Amino acid sequence: MKQRAIIVCVACALCACSSFQRKQQTGDVAVSLGGQTLSHTQLDELTRQASTPEDSALLADAYIRQWAGDVLFYDKASKFKDPEIEELVEAYRRQLYVKRYEDKLVNSKMDQTLDMDTIQAYYEKHPELFRLHTSLVQGVILTIPEGAPNLQKLKGWLQHPMQEIEKIEKYAYQYATGYELFVDRWKTSNQIMLKMPIAEDALNASLSSKQQIEVTDSTQVYILQITDKRLPGEQMPLELAEPEIRKLMLAERRTDFIQQQKDALYEEAEKLFRIKRE
Repeated sequence: MKQRAIIVCVACALCACSSFQRKQQTGDVAVSLGGQTLSHTQLDELTRQASTPEDSALLADAYIRQWAGDVLFYDKASKFKDPEIEELVEAYRRQLYVKRYEDKLVNSKMDQTLDMDTIQAYYEKHPELFRLHTSLVQGVILTIPEGAPNLQKLKGWLQHPMQEIEKIEKYAYQYATGYELFVDRWKTSNQIMLKMPIAEDALNASLSSKQQIEVTDSTQVYILQITDKRLPGEQMPLELAEPEIRKLMLAERRTDFIQQQKDALYEEAEKLFRIKRE
């Protein structure tokens, strides 16, 4: 395989470095340098998309040279001991261990259940955290060709969409070029604007004063019947805020739980210290 042959060339170029070794037929190791290894599997994955063996060899060559250069450069740089870097490395090492231990404690010992009463209480206590920046709408939207019959009857049915749902859907099946019922889920103003030609300012103004919005263009009539709405600045619906509330509450609970664990360890250590002193 030409990729394997190119390794020989790179090995020759690096032979001045005594720590470099080329591995031939020794399992998956392709090259070894400064205690680091590069595998045939890694090279095969890198060159999998190459269109020809020559391209594969060139990719492997370039990758090995870059990899070897990084290893050699790090080896050279690490010889210059910097106390500040050593402190940073040690601090980061401690942070990693502490974070891993905290995760283990939280996953095994902390209660992570939250009932809806608790979530709703948090929602009501912190309304400022869940203000909307865009409008939300529930309802029905239809697109109907200009001149379709019984348009006034349709508008009347839409005022009571769930009671008149059979009539609305029969009309939509016969005449509508677009129809969507979303009385049980929220759509943003941007999603509404994808369904009808209306600017956001005009949509928000209409939402604040109307339950049915009608827009026309040269060929279509667009009707939005609103069954529920939330305007910018209002509190978002609880069902949309719930995931964020869970995240916030569990983060607060985690902080308290970890502090309790630290306090318990301190008290235990203090007790042992007193016993030894006595």
